[in-house]
Amino acid sequence: MSDALGIDARWSDLLSPLDGKQRRAITQALAGGMHEGWDPDRADVLALIDQVRGAVDIEEYKRRALERAQQRANG
Repeated sequence: MSDALGIDARWSDLLSPLDGKQRRAITQALAGGMHEGWDPDRADVLALIDQVRGAVDIEEYKRRALERAQQRANG
């Protein structure tokens, strides 16, 4: 599914250092969101990777996502 959406090609540099389990988690989350209409950018992918790798907890991930959504809404 991720190949059909271009996830692997679009963010190959970000996904390449991840192990198989992390990569699947990221691509599944991105694919699911994209099917729902989400158009993630590089910052979205990096934030998701940080959360999956354990660099930030879920609360920090949510805070960043809300901040990005507010920035997009404000132009």
